[in-house]
Amino acid sequence: MRRIRSATELSAVHVEDLGNGCSEVWLYDNIAETLVEDEYGSQVFWDADSVNAVVAGVPSEDEIEAAFEDWWNRLEEASLTDAERFEKLEAQVLFTALMTDTEV
Repeated sequence: MRRIRSATELSAVHVEDLGNGCSEVWLYDNIAETLVEDEYGSQVFWDADSVNAVVAGVPSEDEIEAAFEDWWNRLEEASLTDAERFEKLEAQVLFTALMTDTEV
C-alpha cells in the first residue's frame, strides 16, 4: 500500500482491461480532497491509500466493490516486495514460536 496524490478525482475502484485476458486493478481507500495553494494559485487534489496489481480476467467494478476488503488484501499481498514478504514471514514465524513456546 502506498499513499498517492492525484489531480483527477478518484473513485474507490478502477479496472483497466489490458486486452490479453488480464486487467490492471487499482483500489483507493481513505480518499480525501485536498486544496493546495502555491504561487500559481490553488488546485484541488485527491489523496488516497492505493494498491494495484495485474489480475487474470476482467472483473467488474461492482464485483470488486461488493468484496472491497477481500480484494484490497489480495492486491496488497500481491504488491509486496521480496523484503516485505520476508519480514512478514519472519513475524509470523516468531509469533507462532511465541504462541507455541517453541525456540527459534
